[in-house]
Amino acid sequence: MEILPIIIEKSQGRLWGRVDYQNNSFTDIATTAEGLEKKLRAQLRKYFHLDPAKIVFQRKYDLTALFIHFSFLKINAIANLCDIEPLVLRQYAAGIHFPSEEEVQKMEHLLRSIGQELLRAQIVIHKENK
Repeated sequence: MEILPIIIEKSQGRLWGRVDYQNNSFTDIATTAEGLEKKLRAQLRKYFHLDPAKIVFQRKYDLTALFIHFSFLKINAIANLCDIEPLVLRQYAAGIHFPSEEEVQKMEHLLRSIGQELLRAQIVIHKENK
């Protein structure tokens, strides 16, 4: 199994992705992360004869692509939980300004915490009395 980082960014309404493999960079554009991965798998198959079924991508998003792919995330809520001004995070998400390494680490930690909390969450079924 090949685990490869894929960098995903938003560009002109679509997602742009890059994968580095054996000192070569492969790029493509698609409307979804899944479509992007499919195209990059095809390139790796063509040039390196890699079995697409044995390629696992580790997605790394820029903030613009992150908030598009995970559209249910609310920028204001994430900003407040990370102690970042919402306006500043909106500028990061729009690509106007870029976060510091410390801010990126805060946001990554928060996203992982949310993910862990969601994994533990359970839904209770309420039975109506008849």
